[in-house]
Amino acid sequence: MLSKVLIIIPCSPGAEIGNYFASASWRNVVRIIKKYVFDLGNIDFAAVDSIITIEDPAKDREELGAIVLANEEMQRVRGKNIRPKWEFFAKNNYKKLYEHTKYVEIGLRRVLNKYDYIVIFLNVRAYKLATMNALLRIGNGKIPSNVLYIECLESPGWLLHCAHIAGSFIRDYLKRKTKVTGIFIPNRIKSRLKKIYECLSYIPNEFRYWEVLQLFI
Repeated sequence: MLSKVLIIIPCSPGAEIGNYFASASWRNVVRIIKKYVFDLGNIDFAAVDSIITIEDPAKDREELGAIVLANEEMQRVRGKNIRPKWEFFAKNNYKKLYEHTKYVEIGLRRVLNKYDYIVIFLNVRAYKLATMNALLRIGNGKIPSNVLYIECLESPGWLLHCAHIAGSFIRDYLKRKTKVTGIFIPNRIKSRLKKIYECLSYIPNEFRYWEVLQLFI
């Protein structure tokens, strides 16, 4: 029996109708993953969704957190559509970023032991920072042993680029049980990351995951 894999990516405007897959970004990610894994029967999808943190429409964030599985759980955010603008999370001394991290951590703890392999790639700044902080809290300064976090730049194109990388790692895992975990930095952005990290030097220390993990370029 094949092991179960979970892919975690940013939420989409499809939240408004209770179906992330209705958006182009999610459809394109699924299309790419299918190029590497023809049968998606052993793969589940989930979203980091700030709607949970900001509005908690189903009143369940304390229990389920801000990770929403792409099944009937998507009804948790139905009728809502909030863009995760960085300015919103950064204001008031990063109050909402801290809150979002709390609920992302609750969500991650809920799913971590249910999947053999979890692959995460996020192109939304607040989601990246909250998720990495939560992972390091859970792993006591390390990425949990069944998680692969793929560093992704903040653009729609990079989400798709990282989907290709994720697809190749998942294919190898399902076929040969080769599990790459930790943090993976695509070759195309290694030379650019130092400058990107330097531009984020103003954020609170606990969110500078590149320093915790010593990702020196």
